This record gives sequence, structure tokens and C-alpha cells, in this order.
Amino acid sequence: MEIESGEYVNKLSNNPAQCRTGSLVTSLLAAAAFLGLPACAQDATPTPAPPAVTNQPAAALIPKLSYPFPDLRFGPFDIQPRVTAGFTYDDNILLSSHNPESDLIWSLRPAFLAVAGDRLAIEDYRRTYHDVVGFSPDTFIITPPENWPGQTLMVDYGPGFNWFAEHGRNDSVDEFLTVNALWPMHKLILGFRQDYTLQNTTVVEAGRRTLEQIIPTVLSAGYQFSDKTTAEINLTRTSVAYEARQNLADFTDWNMENWLNYQYGARLNLGMGATLGKLVLPSQPGQVYETPEIRARYRYGTRLLLDGSLGEQMRQYDGGVPGSATPVLNLTAHYIASENTTLHLTGFRREAPSGAFGYDYISTGLTLGLEHQFGDRYFAGLETTYYYSDYLETSPTLLSTRPIHEVDNFIEIRPSFEVRFSQHLAGTIYYLFRTVQSRQWDGWADQQLGVRLTWTY
Repeated sequence: MEIESGEYVNKLSNNPAQCRTGSLVTSLLAAAAFLGLPACAQDATPTPAPPAVTNQPAAALIPKLSYPFPDLRFGPFDIQPRVTAGFTYDDNILLSSHNPESDLIWSLRPAFLAVAGDRLAIEDYRRTYHDVVGFSPDTFIITPPENWPGQTLMVDYGPGFNWFAEHGRNDSVDEFLTVNALWPMHKLILGFRQDYTLQNTTVVEAGRRTLEQIIPTVLSAGYQFSDKTTAEINLTRTSVAYEARQNLADFTDWNMENWLNYQYGARLNLGMGATLGKLVLPSQPGQVYETPEIRARYRYGTRLLLDGSLGEQMRQYDGGVPGSATPVLNLTAHYIASENTTLHLTGFRREAPSGAFGYDYISTGLTLGLEHQFGDRYFAGLETTYYYSDYLETSPTLLSTRPIHEVDNFIEIRPSFEVRFSQHLAGTIYYLFRTVQSRQWDGWADQQLGVRLTWTY
């Protein structure tokens, strides 16, 4: 789990659907306690938003440090409260191509992490996997059962309060919730993950800040047929919705991912899989897709982890355009270069719907990160991301009123420096530069400089 809750949200408007969403989060939290378990440019033309387009600092800016759990319990839960406060100066809060607006943004985020079950497994997971892979069946099913964690339930929740010094209309109260459960048995591991994000963020396709709601739900299972052969299944539903009056394209993505794995030696695991999916877009024609894939996972103790998959995604569009066949890939690498230095690398190629109507974009990118510890109290981090997006027409009728561009290039650089003042208090200063460049339009650039103080019980 991350020390800072994920950056995945804003004042609920009078939209009844948004009010029901807020009630849903409250009900989830109340049920967990009762059971004793635990997102513009003013004048920008359409372009894909970066993976985490927000005017608040991403959690990835802060080195992921492991804090031991305190002796604070509520029923079966070990509780770890935290509070993060600080400010960010942003020179382009709307990601505008021309006449950018700057502002000073104050933020406050109280939050807590609650764990029921195998607390020591969570601490070991933090040290071993560094959030590079998920706390889920696919991470553990290819390891011997004696290395599996016990039954575990985690809840991480925290609202985020944001105040803009000059442009108060952008003030917001965001919400971030993660529920993650793991239930290992004799040869079977079951998993569940529920995330919820409600956030006032900058959506480039909208040309302004707007309310964005993201709800991913994952049910997963892994089964060990033998010490060599395992299987996995993941059922995923992801919904993305925007404020009704913003005229953006909501969607719900349903998919089923299946893998059959073979342990080739002590360190290498090979897999063959297939994903079947359906994209439901209420205001435009839907899509279905099929993705056969191959995968290789290599682990050299805790020092080196490699996980990569490659496939071909076939999509069919209900809007009357021809189907497409697109290579897709996912790559994750984590390397402990020395006692104080770690490197991580992620790569991807995928097709995703746009926030605007009538097209998808195919994005290909790479992120490289470095984290280094100086002495006992000082931590430096640097992360660089590059990706480019090709546009793909999915509905000529809807697209006719909008321009479409061939390729946009996105670059992001994020250095950070953290000081541990004590066991409970840490401070972080960071800088963020990001830009979108294109041959078809003017693009935009954004710089942020921020300071954060995090108190963890």
C-alpha cells in the first residue's frame, strides 16, 4: 500500500447520480466498520490526458516508504492514521495552450489505512514488492504456498480538501477509497479490489476542470494445479463518469482475463492468456474486443522482478467503422541496485476511449524511476514518463463536429526530495514538469512546485 492514498472527488453537485455516488461511499465505509472488516485547457483541442491528469501532486512523486503499523486497534483492525498538508504552485491549472492561469493551491488530506488479518504479510509485501505488483492472487499464485500471506483485508480512505488562492471556483473536496482483500486456501487464492475516486480534475478534452468519477472493481482467483502449473482469472468492471453538464463521454468497461501459467525453472514463469471485453458507451456506439497474449515473469529473489506481456487486440465497433487489430503490451521491472538505490520501469501500449465523442486513442509509453536513500533520513526520487497517442475513429457521425489529430506526444519529469524528521513526520518538496506536443495543434506545458508534510501515527 502507498503511504499517500492513491491519486484517483470534488464537491457533489445537484446531480442526483452524483449524490447517490457519495452515499455509496458512505455506505461502504459504514458497512466495513459494522462488520469489523475493513479530473483543462480553456482553448485546447482534444488530446488524451496523461495517466494522472490532476493539479495535485501524484503519490508517485513521493518515494514509497514503509511505516510499521502502530499498536492502534479497532476490533480486528490495525489502524494507521495519517495527515498530509501542504501547498502547490501551478503555472497552468487548466492545461491551456494559450493564456495559462496560475494559482497557489493549498491542500489537506486526512486518511487512514486499516488492516485486518495478516498484518505482517502487508509489511513484508511493502518491503518486497514496493507496490510494483499488486496485492492480488496473480502475484502470489506462482510462488510456493508456504510463501502465501494469510487472509487479509485492507481499507485505505481519505478525503482531499483543496483551496485555490486566486480561482476559488476550483475549490474541491475529493474522495479516494481502496478496499483490497486476499483469501488464500489450500491450492486456491481469491482476491477482491474495489477503488473509488471522485475528483475535480482537469480533463483536456473538456477544455476545463470537471468532476470525474472512476470506479474499478476486480474479482480474481488463482489456482495451483501442481508445483509447475497454475491458472488465473480476473473479472473487471471499470466505470468512468463525468459531471452531466460537461458533455463528456461516460463509459463502462467489462472484461474477463484468463491465464494458464507454467513454472519453467525456479525463477521464470511463462503464461498464455486471453481477454474478452465489452465497452458500453451510453451516448455512442459500443465496442467489443478480444486479446490473446503471452506473458513472462522473472524473479531473482527480491533483487530483480520482471513482468511483461505481449498480445494483439482485435476490436469491433458498432458505429459502422471497420474493426481494428492493435499490438498491446504491458511491462513492469523493479531492480534493487544497492542497499539504498532502486530502479523501476513500466511500459505499455493500449487502446482506450476518449473523454470526447467519436474516437479512441492508442497510447504507447514508458516510465523510468529512480529512488535513492541518503543516510537514515533523506530520500530522493526522479521519475520520467514519455508516451504518444494515435487517434482512431470509432463513430464518423459523432466525430464530424470535432477535429482529429494523428499523434500527440506527452512528456513528464518529476523529481522529489523527502526528509524523515522523526518516526512519524516526513516532509517532501517536489517539482513537476509536463507537456503535450503535437504537429496539428499548439499543445500545452505545465509546471508545479510543491511542499508536503505527512504525519503518520
